Amino acid sequence: MRADVMVDLETLAIDKNCVILSIGACQFDIETGNIGNCFYSILDIQKQIDNGRVISASTLKWWINQSIHDPKSADIFNSRTELSLDFVLNSLARFIPKSDTKVWSNGASFDCAVLEQAYGDNLPWWFSRTRDTRTILDVADLSGGDFEFKGTAHNALADAIHQAKYVSAAWQKLRGIENVKSI
Repeated sequence: MRADVMVDLETLAIDKNCVILSIGACQFDIETGNIGNCFYSILDIQKQIDNGRVISASTLKWWINQSIHDPKSADIFNSRTELSLDFVLNSLARFIPKSDTKVWSNGASFDCAVLEQAYGDNLPWWFSRTRDTRTILDVADLSGGDFEFKGTAHNALADAIHQAKYVSAAWQKLRGIENVKSI
């Protein structure tokens, strides 16, 4: 049986060594869209800055604008945590079921790339198992906007679940499965 995990990050920059605000992940059945176990963690910002991870002014401005339009999206900044990046990465590595798991993200050049940089030589999945939601949507002639979003915008776990659901819908469409389960 195949194993698929969707990951999503909320960050304070778009550099590969950016400060990571939160990591959300969910195991999912690509053939049915069923969501399995979920992972969510908010990280300590200062510890990451002290260890050389970066913040960008433009991303901070983006977060401020998000909080103006949707105050719930900025709830992450009200959370108090002392969880280090290393602790959360180790927890995420234990969450990923096995090394041959396919790890998906909305743009393999960002979320997975940031995680790959953070893990270094200790990446808990094979580098060739990274998958990109944008590619499968493009091939299936779908868009993430075609699917109703449920949850709080810019919450890493809500985003991961949403992305897993529409990847499954694209997979089902490409496989010609009748009565594609609506998310």
